[in-house]
Amino acid sequence: MTGERRLSISIWAAASILAALSLASILYGGNAHEAQDLDARCSRPYLIGGDDPRYLLGADQLGRDLGARTLAGIRVSYMIALIGTAVSAVIGTLLGFLATRMKGIVEEAILMLVDIQASLPFILVAVAFLMIVKSSFLVLLVLLSLSGWGRYARLTRSLSDSAMKDGYALAVRALGASPGRVFFRHVLPNISSALIVNMALQFPAIMIAESSLSFLGIGIQPPLVSLGRLLGEGRTYLTTAWWISVLPGAVIFASTLAMTVVGDWMRDRLGES
Repeated sequence: MTGERRLSISIWAAASILAALSLASILYGGNAHEAQDLDARCSRPYLIGGDDPRYLLGADQLGRDLGARTLAGIRVSYMIALIGTAVSAVIGTLLGFLATRMKGIVEEAILMLVDIQASLPFILVAVAFLMIVKSSFLVLLVLLSLSGWGRYARLTRSLSDSAMKDGYALAVRALGASPGRVFFRHVLPNISSALIVNMALQFPAIMIAESSLSFLGIGIQPPLVSLGRLLGEGRTYLTTAWWISVLPGAVIFASTLAMTVVGDWMRDRLGES
């Protein structure tokens, strides 16, 4: 009972963190995060003894409100992680179904691509690619969307291959339903729980990948701002204005940890059902 209560408290806390950060970033609007005040450069957060009440969470090296910039960064980082996860899931699921449906050379080709994708270190490949191709929001989004499709393809092929041989699928096919209809109307709903869990666990992975690339300066580019970019901008001020990096870094840590906790909980609950 105690373990279940602790689990429910951790899930509630993780979900609350994600909901609060998402809602705050959505409600935040305008371009206040771009306004500069050079007289307020590296101002200490007012909440911990700063002098300027305009900067509750401090100011960066150009006098920009760090709280507003963090909210803008959350929106961009969450958007990239969410869209990248969804696109990766769609691509991987479709390829996994094709591998199940089209035996022979098509299946072997897809499985070979999955093995190649799994063997390549994504960060190194992304760094090399972005050093050649000029980075932009769209380029980064496409690159991150292609980072995890192999897991969905492998999972979909494995689950759908066995599901297609179950009694309900064979009965529907005996009634004249096409393989596509059997998969999308009957098989996919039955394997969706495993795919959803994989999506919940991939979200923080994509967010960390984006933050790493933006931290290196080859990810999100101005005027857009992301949590990783904020973290990178403050690395040279750690001894004089540590809050420039600590705040976005804390948000990245809290977000990825909360999403991982939610993903683990979903895996346990859906695995029992």
